[in-house]
Amino acid sequence: CLELLVPHLQSTQNGRLAALCAGAFYEQKNFKDAIEMYLFAVRLGLKNHHLFIQLGHAYRRFGNLAEAERVFRQLLEADARDTAAILG
Repeated sequence: CLELLVPHLQSTQNGRLAALCAGAFYEQKNFKDAIEMYLFAVRLGLKNHHLFIQLGHAYRRFGNLAEAERVFRQLLEADARDTAAILG
C-alpha cells in the first residue's frame, strides 16, 4: 500500500492521502514515519479529531510522552469530555 501511495504525496498534496499513509506506518509500528506523515497531513490542511488522536498515540508509542501529552491536552481544551483524549 505504501509503495503505491508515497510516490504520489508530493504531487497530489492531499492531506487524506498523507493520513492514510500515516495510518499504514502506524499499523507497521513505524511510529517515527507515522508521526512525520500525520504532521504532513496537518500541514496540508487536514485537521480532524481522529488524526490528532492517532498522532498523540503515535507520539506515545514512539516514546515522546511530552508531545503525546501536548496533543491530548489540546484536544481536551477543545472538549473537556473527550473520552479518547482523556484515555490518551
